[in-house]
Amino acid sequence: MPFILVALPTLGEHFLPEFVENILVVSSMLIAIYLLSRDFRHHQNRLPFLLLGISAGLYTLDFFATHHLFSILGSVSMAAAYVLNWRLHRKSCHVPL
Repeated sequence: MPFILVALPTLGEHFLPEFVENILVVSSMLIAIYLLSRDFRHHQNRLPFLLLGISAGLYTLDFFATHHLFSILGSVSMAAAYVLNWRLHRKSCHVPL
């Protein structure tokens, strides 16, 4: 699995145009902002937003880098924000997802 995680951006570079990757990153950020904002009203924890901000910063650095390390770290950071938000939601909310 770690090999696949590292290889995906390199493989995508050869098959997808860069603007498609940019559209996917922006749309995933918008979805994350919506979901985290919706759940924030219930659990009042800002840590998922911090992780999402770190993810946005890493994706921004990826635009200026020649390798995809920042993109991988940004993806992991965004996934961590989703997982943390999900766990906080399960602990504090009585409303089903």
